[in-house]
Amino acid sequence: MSEPTWQLTDADEGLHPHGPEENWQESCVLAWQDLDSGMGGNHRISVQANRGVSNLWCAVFHDRDEVYRLNLENIPFAPMTGENVHGFQCSNQRMFHDGKDLRVQLDEPECKLDLVVHDFKDSVEAFMDGGQLSQAIYRSHFNMHCRVTGTSELNGVKREIKNGLGWRDHSWGPRDWSTNLGHRSFHGNFGPDLNFHMLVVLSSSGKLDRRGHFVRNGKVHTTSNFTTRIEILEDGITPVRGRCHIFLEDGEQLTFHCEVQKGVFATVEMFQAFFGNGECFIVNPDGTMTGGGFCNFEVTNNPRLGTNPLIIALGNRLENGYEKISIEPWKYEPL
Repeated sequence: MSEPTWQLTDADEGLHPHGPEENWQESCVLAWQDLDSGMGGNHRISVQANRGVSNLWCAVFHDRDEVYRLNLENIPFAPMTGENVHGFQCSNQRMFHDGKDLRVQLDEPECKLDLVVHDFKDSVEAFMDGGQLSQAIYRSHFNMHCRVTGTSELNGVKREIKNGLGWRDHSWGPRDWSTNLGHRSFHGNFGPDLNFHMLVVLSSSGKLDRRGHFVRNGKVHTTSNFTTRIEILEDGITPVRGRCHIFLEDGEQLTFHCEVQKGVFATVEMFQAFFGNGECFIVNPDGTMTGGGFCNFEVTNNPRLGTNPLIIALGNRLENGYEKISIEPWKYEPL
């Protein structure tokens, strides 16, 4: 993959000029986890400029037993204001560059966040024309891994985020959700010297697109030779762990393992999916695992565009608000 012909600027964190399409959308996403504090989160804001509405989802969680969920659609769009401010807001969630830092904020009675995002520049993956994917959901787009610091408050308990790892993306253009029958994202971050993006999308035409971007010690690899495996609970939708096998151009095989911590079952228009986080491990040749990484782990729950609402998600929350979840440990034990 060639290097992007543009330089990311503060203004790119805000809204780009939109086209005439009724389904034009622009969105930004952040997923993060701090192993020291046990905190993690998934956040998305999208704006449909020609409809005058915005959408958000978020999940903020502590370990596997506490979660705050919020999923809102068709909220009247309100642009952000302020000198040198570029970003998005929907209800009480904001993602923006304030002229100095890229920030993510949430201000709800049960959950408050003030995070600063520090990008790993070598991990940036960008395309302005749909890239290698045939999907109409990907047009102009950039994504990258990052480090996250700041403060969190969940159900009145305040914690400092000192060493969070994360992944984020930003896309704009016409988006037709009906073209995506299913997707899996497995993005791992062990720091600036080791990180990867692995995305698989199943289109309505029956094409299975794969796109992989792998960074190790400053060297960038791109590959479509990888596969992901997941384990789900009896509800058929809740993932608890997964593995990704990556095959590099020199014949080397790499395996990464994810133990899912928590996430959000989110809906936008007809699209429903699980957007989760987990601890990422390197699987060594002898079968042992080395941990300490972060994994952004996404799975479409309705791989044939079923539109019936979810009615049960074991160990997860489907309603908005805070919940302390009691889940038997055996549900997370490996097979």
